[in-house]
Parts: sequence; C-alpha cells; structure tokens
Amino acid sequence: MRRIASGAILYGYDSVTAARSELPNQPVWVAANAIYKRTAMHSTGLNQTRNTMIYVGRLEMSKNVDQLILGYRDSELWRVNVRLGIVGEGSLRKQVQEQAEEFGLSDSVDFYGQVNDEAELAKIYGQAIFSLSPGYVGLSATQSLGFGVPMVYARDAPHAPEVELRRLGFMQEYEPTTADGLAAAMKVAYAKYISIPESTTDRIAVTTASFYSAEIMSDGIISGLLNNAVEYGTDGWPIGKNQE
Repeated sequence: MRRIASGAILYGYDSVTAARSELPNQPVWVAANAIYKRTAMHSTGLNQTRNTMIYVGRLEMSKNVDQLILGYRDSELWRVNVRLGIVGEGSLRKQVQEQAEEFGLSDSVDFYGQVNDEAELAKIYGQAIFSLSPGYVGLSATQSLGFGVPMVYARDAPHAPEVELRRLGFMQEYEPTTADGLAAAMKVAYAKYISIPESTTDRIAVTTASFYSAEIMSDGIISGLLNNAVEYGTDGWPIGKNQE
C-alpha cells in the first residue's frame, strides 16, 4: 500500500526509522495516538493526597490483572495505607475481587468499574502516586502520563506501539512479568514517586502533551494531507522538541 501512495501517516514515532528504511524516498508524518486535547493534559492532584497506585484497563488475562492483588499483597504497601485502585471491567473482575477478599485486602482495594468520564478519570488519577501495567502497555500509558502520573510496566510483555512513551523518561520497567516482579516494582516505585512535587507531575503531563495531544495527532494528519514537510531526527522523533 505504501508503494502505491505518495506518503504515509504513521501511528507512532518509533515507526519512522523502519518506514524510512523500507522506502527512503517517501515522506512520512506521525499522528501519534492521543486521547485528550492539550488543555486537558495536566496534573490533577493539586490539594489532594496521593495515596493510591492504580490500574486502568480491561480486566482480562492478556493484561495480567490476576497479578495485581498478589503483587499488592506481597508489596505490603497496604500496611502504610497505600491503596490499590482498579478501573475497568472484564471477565476477570470477579476473580480479582475474590482475591482481594481471600487475602483480607478488600478494605484497601477500590473497584471503580468502567469509567469513561474525563473529569472522573482526572479525579482518580489525581489520587495516584503511579499507575500499573502488569501486561502489555497500550493507550493507558498515554492517559496516565497525560494526567502527570508515572507508569510502572512489565518490560517483557508484548506491548502495543504506545510503549514508545518510555522515551519520555516517566515509565519504570520491571521484570520478570510475575506477581513477585510486580511486588518488587511497586515498592521501588513507591519509594521513588511518593515525594515528587506537583510541579514534577505537571511537567510530566506538559511533556506528554507536546508529543501525544489530540492537536499533535491532528497536525500529523493535516500535514500529510497537505504534503507539508515535517522534520524527524534519525531516531524518528520530531526535530526541535526535547525529550526528557
């Protein structure tokens, strides 16, 4: 399809290098997958107590959500009043709830169900120290960093293209992808992020917005349609924008 086209609009920045290698004389543009407008991407934790680590996504085996309660239990962060928030629905919800009950953690785990309202999600993220992705990283990384919340993710899971957000420097990887690995990562992330100021969380959101806002995504599409040149570096990222 690219060979019969005059150019290509790509899903993410990490695709640029491979696309250029395949067809070096064809122009490319990036419309990085985004959720919110730039004005919505900011730290939402002002005047709130951050005491939660959250998972946002489908409650399915492919996301390794069966490891959440086990990792939380073994991290023992519940002993210092750090809560676990779980946002989403799926076939494993009952199993995860039963795990929380079995280990006596029901009072420390919040099940929000599916939440689509932007303001409500912002409120939940505003209480979060960091977010969790024990399975593959997807669009939740864009969402988490867009609200100024760092993410802890499993390094060796089969990730979606959004894992390229790790280049911004606000995602902490861990391995192996087990409940034990997750528990250890939770403790490291708690020590690392519990004391960061709101100015830092807002910087995370602003930096993410400069690469992954709805405006940036639409600009990539418009530039491709109008054949406006956009410069990308040898690493595939836009020239003139600083990464962390």
